[in-house]
Amino acid sequence: MSADDVVIRVQELTIGYDRILLEHVSFEVRRGEVFGILGRSGAGKSALLRHLIGLEPPWTGHVWIEGLGEPRLRVDERPRFGVLFEGGALLGSLTLRENLALPLRTWTALDEAAIDALVTAKLRMIGLAGDEDRLPGELSSGMRKRASIARAQMLEPTLMFLDEPTAGLDPVTAEEIDELILTLNRNLGTTLVIVTHDLASILRTVTRCILLDDETRSIVAEGDPRRLRVASTDPRVHDFFHRLAGRVP
Repeated sequence: MSADDVVIRVQELTIGYDRILLEHVSFEVRRGEVFGILGRSGAGKSALLRHLIGLEPPWTGHVWIEGLGEPRLRVDERPRFGVLFEGGALLGSLTLRENLALPLRTWTALDEAAIDALVTAKLRMIGLAGDEDRLPGELSSGMRKRASIARAQMLEPTLMFLDEPTAGLDPVTAEEIDELILTLNRNLGTTLVIVTHDLASILRTVTRCILLDDETRSIVAEGDPRRLRVASTDPRVHDFFHRLAGRVP
């Protein structure tokens, strides 16, 4: 792997709030991956994501993102990556069309006709054509997830962060979200970093992962999740990948 293939580099990162959650963590995300941040509840997955996108400063260590350097989320500059928060964060008072149009109206000089055409195309891509004038509260949880992913992708970022994209969804709807993730990766070349503990989704979408452990506050495994599931002899890794034995194909 060349240096040009690295999109995110994390070096000796220590994070926490009132206590240390992760200590001296290092890893890299490569271009074109669907990269999974895995672990049990309380392992620090979402906290790590917040540090990767610049919402929280680390105690020690560094995060580097290609084309940006240290990550930051600022309201006065065009976003350099897309983010799906677990709740979706659609604006409840705006229609679906208005939610998706908002990034384009804020950060581009496109006229309304062009914006409307792009929004219509994106809604068609995610299977929500005809729902553009509905409010988020009128949509199912799966529809809101798809719409939130589409809004995060409106500026066509090459890097996206997704926090628990299938949480709270039934298996059929979760699989539809997984297919949308794979479409973004395969058809658009988007690099995706996904925080999840959904084992079925992990095995369908993630190409490489790290597994966080709350007891050691560290990474205890890294690699292809399908290989880790069958080949790892670490009991912590085995427990994570087999805790839903019989429910995942």
